[in-house]
Amino acid sequence: EKVRALDDSRLVLLNSGRWDGIITVGSLSNPGSTEWEAQWGKETTGGLPADEVDAEGKTHPTFVQGGLGQTVQRVLGDCHHYPLVPYDQPSRDFFKYHGRDAKPIFQSESGTGSLLNVIDGLRQYQQAGASVELNNYKRLQKQVELLTADWNRFGMNDVYAFPEDMFIDSYAQQVRQSRLEYDLIRSNPKMCGLSITTMVDVGVGDGRWTYAREFKPGMMDALRDGWAPLRWCLFVEPGHVYAGRQFTIEAVLATEDVLKPGTYAADLKVFGEPGAVWEKHVTFSVPQPPKGSDGPLAVVVFRESIKLNVPPGAYEFTASLEQGGAPAGARRKFYVSAPVAASKSEVTVLGLSRETEHWLTAHGVTCRPFAAHPQVREVILVGDLSKTDAGLDQWKALLQRIARGSTVVFLSPYAFKRGDNAVGWLPLETKGCGYSFGDWVYHKECLAKPHPVFEGLPCKGVMDWEYYDQVITHFVFDGQDTPDDVAAVWFATGYNDGMLSEKFRTGYAAGLLFAGYRFGHGRFFINTLRILENLDINPAADRMLMNIIRYAQKGDGKPLAALPDDFETLLHRLYG
Repeated sequence: EKVRALDDSRLVLLNSGRWDGIITVGSLSNPGSTEWEAQWGKETTGGLPADEVDAEGKTHPTFVQGGLGQTVQRVLGDCHHYPLVPYDQPSRDFFKYHGRDAKPIFQSESGTGSLLNVIDGLRQYQQAGASVELNNYKRLQKQVELLTADWNRFGMNDVYAFPEDMFIDSYAQQVRQSRLEYDLIRSNPKMCGLSITTMVDVGVGDGRWTYAREFKPGMMDALRDGWAPLRWCLFVEPGHVYAGRQFTIEAVLATEDVLKPGTYAADLKVFGEPGAVWEKHVTFSVPQPPKGSDGPLAVVVFRESIKLNVPPGAYEFTASLEQGGAPAGARRKFYVSAPVAASKSEVTVLGLSRETEHWLTAHGVTCRPFAAHPQVREVILVGDLSKTDAGLDQWKALLQRIARGSTVVFLSPYAFKRGDNAVGWLPLETKGCGYSFGDWVYHKECLAKPHPVFEGLPCKGVMDWEYYDQVITHFVFDGQDTPDDVAAVWFATGYNDGMLSEKFRTGYAAGLLFAGYRFGHGRFFINTLRILENLDINPAADRMLMNIIRYAQKGDGKPLAALPDDFETLLHRLYG
């Protein structure tokens, strides 16, 4: 009533995200109404819960704090949703199918940002003659200093001409993700609206504009296509496939009453360097809505599983409406890879799953169990030792192998967990830390260097989520000794996460994804990329593992060197 006393001509929303979780209170009040109306989601009209009576007999309003999780589960009509990026299949399905058995839903917050371009932001302040005493100036300057130091420490000058170029690629990543988000949300006929997270970067990288109120490159086109009243929503699942393997393509038309009820025809193609490698002519119908109702916000045009025996490369699933409308957004890029070649090699395995060993064997790799008294230098692949009973004796035996000339690849970042310490067994004196990074609207970028580990894969820069998908990791290493060999790292600028607010008080962090260290006469590699979890799922994971084995084989088969005289002293420094 107080709101309506000010203005009864506007649509009023109760709150953004419905953190209260009270399903018996509606999310909106239409113009002229004085009620919270249950027009969205699965909301009902029961009203507020009854007052509570405390131990002293006093009456208080019932306090309900459902949280965003409860809002989603109860299907309230006003929803925030920020899955981890890159989106996995359940996250993509959420946006496509949430609320299908309910009334319409307003997605009042969603979206993904980029890295904050701290270099450009600082230069803009300098260009404007701003005081160096401004808090924002100091915050940007500090992040630039930290970034520059890590950039040089990790040897990134062969990746980009200047660090600024990383931010341009991060913008491109955000644009690709924005297009996907529009496809997902606009394809859901029950999603009646979307409010993207933020328009402008202010201290964090979540905006569509930069610090200087300029559109990020490519963003205007993404917004124009995303909000088009008539647009294609195209999907390829998964987005990186093997030639000859089945995958699913889907075409949906989002229409805000643009297409009149009737039957329409469309042409669909998969197009790449060889030309059109698949095509289909389809017809579909836009139904006549019941009298007094609106038409559907989205219509499924086509969905089918197909196989393509085509050369490897980038392809596009494309669509064209034959007549009746001019939809936007008619492209979806995806990748086809050739099978990974077998490799005649031998490795010693420790803590790997049976499925991983079977995959290695099928690809020509002979797997030997970790055994006592080896005679020659080995390549040892190590999985998640935290799931085994590995203690000091096991780690001592493993480090002896390395110190005498073998190469160990820790394929799981969880191998080093010692009690509650995620890096307790990491064989470095400066162990740093390992933790799960919250990649959502604010996120890090993973960068690949030109390195044998990435042979035959896109490298030299920001790792494309559409190509690497779930190989991208959320668990990261941070603060370790400078490696002798770096293949992949991560950077975060303008980062904000309440759970780790103290750690990210500067807004900046960086660390290692795949790197190697010399240890005695041998070496070891640490890895956080989700290779093992994606074997035989994403071709990038398969190729990376075979590349790692080939790279690690340098020197294997030679006689073991003598154990360094100071080994026991080093062991004590590492583990006490």
